[in-house]
Amino acid sequence: MNKRLSGGFTLWEVLVTLIITSIGFLGLGALQLVSMKNVNNSNYRTLATMYAHDMAERIRANRSAQAIYNGISAPADRPICNSCSPTQIAQIDAFEWETLITQGDSDDLANGSLPNGEWSISRVGASSFFEITITWDEQISSNDGGSVGEQNYILRVQI
Repeated sequence: MNKRLSGGFTLWEVLVTLIITSIGFLGLGALQLVSMKNVNNSNYRTLATMYAHDMAERIRANRSAQAIYNGISAPADRPICNSCSPTQIAQIDAFEWETLITQGDSDDLANGSLPNGEWSISRVGASSFFEITITWDEQISSNDGGSVGEQNYILRVQI
């Protein structure tokens, strides 16, 4: 047999194999980055959904003070009371909810906050319908590589 025909891999074959493998690993790295971004965004959306439903249940539990929740804002300090009135309960709800949404740094997902999180509650007319809105920033994919954009979650609920 001729030794030249059965010599095994050549340097060119090894080089082509390394290039193909490197491109594959770069693709896996890019896939991992996109996956992490999407997981982060889904965490924010899950939190916003849970927080909106939490406030709807707080309003439902304090039916006698429903009108107070319309346009309510969080007080600077948590109200302290032993036997709380419905108005004080609504203020406590607003304070605790504000803390849930905005606590910590603007990107403190570990503590449950939403980046640049904001919220509002409004009553729809004179009905028992409420619109609970939560707004936050999240990463958005685009043709130029991506950016940070504002996202909203709006829950319309009848109390």
